[in-house]
Amino acid sequence: MTAFGIRYDVTVELATNRSYPYRDLWLLIDQNLTDSLVCTDTIRCLLADTHGKWLGSSAGGLNQLSLPYRTFITRDSVTNYRLTIRQGMKDELLRGVEKVGIKMVEHNRSNR
Repeated sequence: MTAFGIRYDVTVELATNRSYPYRDLWLLIDQNLTDSLVCTDTIRCLLADTHGKWLGSSAGGLNQLSLPYRTFITRDSVTNYRLTIRQGMKDELLRGVEKVGIKMVEHNRSNR
């Protein structure tokens, strides 16, 4: 449970390996973070620059990247929140994508 009125920042957390063939990843996020109705956000996650250099940090063959998604989200202890992530690329199966997730951090803690 979270305290009423606390604001959160939400990030998309990605981990890809060297076999991922593209420099971006399109994600569809179904969520009801700001209303009782579910809406879908389409976001482009840029994974590499125009020269092919991977963004984020790399270790052990994995590239990890944290991308801002929403800021100042207020949660309460009564509402049930739902967040679903789908890939929006043409390929049905994406090789090289190891993990996709969401992280919520209290706003004042994420800015320290």
